[in-house]
Amino acid sequence: MEFINLPGFYRFFLGDLEIVVLSDGTATVYTEKMMLNATSGEVSHYLRESYAEADYEASINTFLFRSGGQLILIDTGAGDLMGPTAGHLTESLRAAGYEPGDIDVVLLTHIHGDHSGGLMDNGALAFPNATLYVNQRDFDYWLSEEQMNGVPPARQQSFRNAKAKVGPWKEAGRVKTFLEDLELLPGVFSWAQPGHTPGHTYFTIKNGRHKIVFCADIVHVAEIQLANPDIAITLDVDPQAAVIKRKEFLKLAAEEGFWLAADHTSFPGIGHVRPRGNGYFWIPAKFSVRAGINH
Repeated sequence: MEFINLPGFYRFFLGDLEIVVLSDGTATVYTEKMMLNATSGEVSHYLRESYAEADYEASINTFLFRSGGQLILIDTGAGDLMGPTAGHLTESLRAAGYEPGDIDVVLLTHIHGDHSGGLMDNGALAFPNATLYVNQRDFDYWLSEEQMNGVPPARQQSFRNAKAKVGPWKEAGRVKTFLEDLELLPGVFSWAQPGHTPGHTYFTIKNGRHKIVFCADIVHVAEIQLANPDIAITLDVDPQAAVIKRKEFLKLAAEEGFWLAADHTSFPGIGHVRPRGNGYFWIPAKFSVRAGINH
């Protein structure tokens, strides 16, 4: 019998700012088929080192916090797109004491289905009082019939998913797009990181001396792509650009020591990185049952 350990949430404090990590569940990454640029045996080596399976169960993390009096959600999970192990955001949200109608703003890091699938719920906007923010380049790419027709049939489903999940928000006039790196909301800054998708975007918050970067799909399998940041994934729209951006960001994150909040590292997905050899390793945030301590 299979047991699903959901719903799940975790409260993390950046100084006095509460960030609630909400689990949407997990998705399987078939590492041997999906990893690019790896040498023979490299993927299995990193997996053995970390006691991980080739069919890797990656977390789907979303993040909730308040800024400028508004309740902000970063990413929405997979909704009904990825089977029973995913699509549990609403359960986790309610377990943490919130309702979908409480959300004022949804920030999308990008429009892949495991980030935008939760935008709709049984044909209705899942967050009925929210405004959706998304990078213009991702919006233009994923909602384009021309772009969809230009990719192999196996990749076209992602475009259809975007139309089904983001399209109704567009029709309702509830989408705000942006291009430049700017302060989207009080204290919340966008940071374009194209490669994984054309408009792949990180979001940054500073609170006093503290800083956290919501770094989206910086990696899909940390045990592999931190150890060797040159390893890309078939889900990357532009694998070469994704590798370049990952290496630049990881170098900066290790040098400056700020917090990372990643969508696919093991829940709750918050930690630091340190250099190791030609790559990096993940240092997860220490678990705490107390509010507002020493983060």
